[in-house]
Amino acid sequence: MKARSVFVGLWLTVTLTCWAAATPLFANNTSVVVAVDSIGMTVSDMDRSVEFYSDVLGFKPISDVEVDGPEYDQLWGIFGVRARVVRIQLGEQQLELIEFLAPPTLAFTYSGQ
Repeated sequence: MKARSVFVGLWLTVTLTCWAAATPLFANNTSVVVAVDSIGMTVSDMDRSVEFYSDVLGFKPISDVEVDGPEYDQLWGIFGVRARVVRIQLGEQQLELIEFLAPPTLAFTYSGQ
């Protein structure tokens, strides 16, 4: 019985010491990130992906644009990039689906197999 009370006392001391040492990490929430606007995902078939997210999961499309130009070449680090970007929303959450249309090495094809 004495061994058990020594163990419990030691366990409690270690636990409280660790908690006290960690408390300042949680007390000063100085996170640089305060929100996430959307999450982006690359898809191989935009129409099929939008259909899935809309019909199965209930997302609503809110924008559908095709982008290209030097700023996107620089953003993705690929020369001659052209992409279709569809933003969908469910409640306050947004997803950004990206289908690369060019260059051909990035334009995925889906064979259905």
